[in-house]
Amino acid sequence: MKEVFKVGLLTWFVIFLMIFFLTTFILWVGTSIWWLLTNIMIDRNMFMLITTTISLTLSLLAFIGSAFAKEK
Repeated sequence: MKEVFKVGLLTWFVIFLMIFFLTTFILWVGTSIWWLLTNIMIDRNMFMLITTTISLTLSLLAFIGSAFAKEK
């Protein structure tokens, strides 16, 4: 039981990291374009808060979706 919990937690963490890096890159490109067009820059704390919130939300939705998915 303990090993199953460890593997599940590691899997969820890896999925979170993949989503986090993808979100960071996409958000960085978006905020860079925003800054070039409007000359309004967001600070790094707001950037990290937005990135982490989006990543946590997406990874939790993926986890919940996989929990309720019908297995074949």
